[in-house]
Amino acid sequence: MTNDRRTTCPVCGDDVGEPFVRIADMPVHCNVLWPSADAAIAAPRGDLHLVFCSTCGHVHNAAFDPERTTY
Repeated sequence: MTNDRRTTCPVCGDDVGEPFVRIADMPVHCNVLWPSADAAIAAPRGDLHLVFCSTCGHVHNAAFDPERTTY
């Protein structure tokens, strides 16, 4: 997997294939109501690379970066 952080499945540890969905620079929080338009525009962003594990069937974001979440 090129440019993805995770190359193994977080559930079974097997190698995973290429992402089937890639969305770059999207907001990392889907459930935050920002107090203003400027705050929403400045919200933390990251990449989404959904990957399917053919061994166990788990789907995960290979580009997930826990340091970007601020719950």
